[in-house]
Amino acid sequence: MAVRMFRTKVGSFQHHVRGCVAFSTERPKLVTVGIDFGCKNSRVAIIDSLVPHVVDSEIGRFTPSYVTFTQQNSYLPYKWSLQHLDPVGNCVAVGELAKRRMWRQPSDVVYNIKSLIGKQFQDPSVQEMRRRVHFSIIEGPGGEAWVGICGMEFSPVCIATAIFQKLKHIVLMDQFHDELQAVISVPAFFDELQKEHIKSAAHRAGFKLLQLIDEPIAAALSSITTEDGIVVVFGMGAGSYSVTILRVSPDRKIEIRTQFADTSVGGDQFDDKLVDFIGRQILEGHSVDIRGDIYAMKMVAEAVEQAKVELSSKPAVTVSVPSFSTSVPGPVDLNIKISRPLFEKLVKDLLGQIKVKCQSILEDAKVSTEDIKEIVLFGGMTRVPKIQGIICEVFGQNLNTKVNPEEAVVVGSAIQAALILEDEQEISDDMIPLSIGFESSKGIFTKVIPRHSTLPIKRTVKIPTWLDYGERKCIRIFSDGGSIS
Repeated sequence: MAVRMFRTKVGSFQHHVRGCVAFSTERPKLVTVGIDFGCKNSRVAIIDSLVPHVVDSEIGRFTPSYVTFTQQNSYLPYKWSLQHLDPVGNCVAVGELAKRRMWRQPSDVVYNIKSLIGKQFQDPSVQEMRRRVHFSIIEGPGGEAWVGICGMEFSPVCIATAIFQKLKHIVLMDQFHDELQAVISVPAFFDELQKEHIKSAAHRAGFKLLQLIDEPIAAALSSITTEDGIVVVFGMGAGSYSVTILRVSPDRKIEIRTQFADTSVGGDQFDDKLVDFIGRQILEGHSVDIRGDIYAMKMVAEAVEQAKVELSSKPAVTVSVPSFSTSVPGPVDLNIKISRPLFEKLVKDLLGQIKVKCQSILEDAKVSTEDIKEIVLFGGMTRVPKIQGIICEVFGQNLNTKVNPEEAVVVGSAIQAALILEDEQEISDDMIPLSIGFESSKGIFTKVIPRHSTLPIKRTVKIPTWLDYGERKCIRIFSDGGSIS
């Protein structure tokens, strides 16, 4: 009775708070955020007192990129935290709530949706993913890769929209404002179709999208201290890894010299190596093959992922899951010790691929290790000591550890959002926002009035003619954004 009364009071309080916000006479403040949309986890950050601040969710400084659905008419104590999608209404659980459901109904939880955005069902990477995940990946309209969940079919854009809505609500709980502008990071290898799908998901979720920013650029913005020189950005998450070589100019402009990305090697492949090893150990020790048991496989995968994280800071860990599978003699207790050297031996081929690609991109860019001023890391997998060792061996020892690599992209995205907002605020009604000039010979744009010039302004230039005593001449006037006359 007391719990029910408490819930009633909380509901009433939420109703009145929403009412106060709705009828406020103050103009809503525009909140600008940066978003890191990840395969396993997503993050959102704001600029607070000129300092990037990663906004906490209910479990910490990240939100699991997991999505599932609940029954529409069922009573749930956390119903206020559910998201809304037009096809199904207010019954979408995102984040930790969805991830916890994987222990009971793994086939009804979607994750790693970022790897499906903008891809066709017959794509080899999609077919490989179908063999790895427990939820259903189906062929949608036009041959696109969709997901089947709880007997319904959804596009990756629809699932991404729910994740963006969750991030929006996290910001609203922290800032209490309704208007949100966002800079969203995307992998450097995303094509235009994939970027359009991200834009569509952000718009559906209620964000005003300022810009999409490549993840390596965002990571560099968050970390670099070099004012002039070559910077290497290495990123590795659950679904892929990338190597980008940047040139930072004295005016702090960042230019991509060369880059490489591999979607066939990521944290998931490292996990698979450990899961296969555990499976062989169980088969040899207990004569139980767990590969056909999706519940057992999921429990092992969760335990292995945690062990991989701990191995970054410990010499050895024990993978322990009690009574997770039933054999003929009785339940199987998982209790296997994994050392860091054993882990590195199991993933030796993956580490070798990464090292070869790093050496190759360094040769392609015609850059020596002496030219590299700084190395920036992003993504949780860059915490693995052996990966850091490979990076330092190939690119040098100038490793930047100023920013948490798991938060480098979201921090950089928030910084970019702040820079865009600052640039817009500097442009007043008495300033010209774009440069104005004319087309000279061979289609070259000759600037006459630079952008941000104070109005009114008058500039005079002499334009030579090819023929003497000409009666007229066509002059094409341009702005930075295109022709205006």
